[in-house]
Amino acid sequence: MDIYNKQLKLTADYAAMNGRMRTSAMFSLLQDAAFEDITARGAGADFTESRGLMWMVVHMRAEIIRLPEYLDDISLVTWPGEGKHGLYIRYYEILDAAGAPAVRASGTWVLADAAKRCLVQQELGITGVVTGRETEAPVRLRMPEVGSRAAMTAKYSQADINGHTNNARYLDMAEDLMPIDYLMSHSLSYAAADYLSEVLPGQEFVVRYGQIGDDWWFQGEGDKPCFRVKLSYI
Repeated sequence: MDIYNKQLKLTADYAAMNGRMRTSAMFSLLQDAAFEDITARGAGADFTESRGLMWMVVHMRAEIIRLPEYLDDISLVTWPGEGKHGLYIRYYEILDAAGAPAVRASGTWVLADAAKRCLVQQELGITGVVTGRETEAPVRLRMPEVGSRAAMTAKYSQADINGHTNNARYLDMAEDLMPIDYLMSHSLSYAAADYLSEVLPGQEFVVRYGQIGDDWWFQGEGDKPCFRVKLSYI
């Protein structure tokens, strides 16, 4: 099967205040592209719902060469890597109008029992693709010591059809804790997120966060850690 490739114009819906692609939009668009590709390969909603399963993302990594800007024409590209032990690796690119890479990314997807919320292994019959353009496979982030804390409550508007806070919303939470002047004067060069446990609407949690050099770190904590985010800037 051909590698998934979809053309898109970066409209205002996907742009941040600084005119560049919003970090959460980047993750959402890549994940939507992945799901469309998974569906075309026979493991989409019809496949999962008939088996009582759901797809979840547990890791995302993105290397930003040049973050697309408002009204740019871009292409979303994705293909499956080799899956093993219930982990399904996926690779992504965002290409500019000339076909040059603007973003290279990778993610780890898993299948979960929709009722029991536990991971399952399922034979999908999807063969991994090797292009030579694969970036780093995700490895769990190691959270450093940081000094700031913010109390938060998960909102209904942040939840997705799986009934938990959508993973891209954690990127919004993270950036909302950063100084606006910093975001306006710096460019994102790397984004990484680990999704450790579900956060349900109405659930209260605390975000520990802070800046170390050019890196900003965030960890959401309820009864246990629920997410980690690293954002690097130049």
